[in-house]
Amino acid sequence: ATCLLSMGVASITASAETKAEPKPISYSGVTVAPAIQKLTLTPGQATAPFNVVVTNNTLEPVDLLLSSVDFKSLNESGGLAFIDSDAGSVSHKYGLASWLNLGVPTLHLEPKQSQLIPMSIENRQDLSPGGHYAAVLFRSDKPNTNSGATHVAINQVVSMLVFVQKLGGEKFAVTMKPLSFAIRLFSLPSSLDLSFRNTGNIQATPNGLVTITDPAGRSVSQGQINPESSLVLPDSQRVFKTPMIKVSTALLPGIYTVKTTYHAENGSSTGVSSSKILYINIAAIAIASALILLFGIVVRKATILLRSRRQNKKA
Repeated sequence: ATCLLSMGVASITASAETKAEPKPISYSGVTVAPAIQKLTLTPGQATAPFNVVVTNNTLEPVDLLLSSVDFKSLNESGGLAFIDSDAGSVSHKYGLASWLNLGVPTLHLEPKQSQLIPMSIENRQDLSPGGHYAAVLFRSDKPNTNSGATHVAINQVVSMLVFVQKLGGEKFAVTMKPLSFAIRLFSLPSSLDLSFRNTGNIQATPNGLVTITDPAGRSVSQGQINPESSLVLPDSQRVFKTPMIKVSTALLPGIYTVKTTYHAENGSSTGVSSSKILYINIAAIAIASALILLFGIVVRKATILLRSRRQNKKA
């Protein structure tokens, strides 16, 4: 059984930490930082400790229940679905909830109070090498209800994502689905939807460059793949919309080449994909046609004028 990240749950996409720290996740004045925790377990390391700061920004005391759940990719957009922790029959290959030590089961915060919660990952033998991930949930102990005749309880939840890399058998690998295009006679794509599948056993960050070149091999547009450094979970597929930036004018008609060079975050998995587009720049064709027509008119008039002069000389 799974539950979607929807009403009352912080909606988070699986996004890796970049140079800027992820913003704290909050609801109704309760803040949890960091929003994403990335950890590494080395061979022989017993635990991986980390800290979470929970802040009550309201003027009322707050009681929170702490729990952990595994999650998986919901679809190719990068959305997540929580796996119900009560579903005993569910076995998630890359789950982490069973190895999470939350420190405390409940938390009481006075108005404007912050508290640091030490947590850890237990590196037991049954935790396989590779990538694992789970969410820590902070749930309000007193659900809000509406004031109408029909009372609807809303369990407000804020979540923090935890990603672990257990070394000693990890495999980074991504593959890209080949691009296919309908015939584009009069325009080149302004953006491309690139679909990547994680074929490894650890969460991966695809990066790379897309280049469109004209029949002469000259680059006309480029796009950077996944500048936000978002993740693709193992055994999952994700689509990245890649804007294409013009670098020169596409004048030549003919077959254009779309070349994608990509790699996983650590560079251990690389790939190249190429596709073809038939493109005709109608504006360039119109200008060329006008110039040819103008040239023809000039040549014709010059020929008529030359013939007229020869006839006058003979006369």
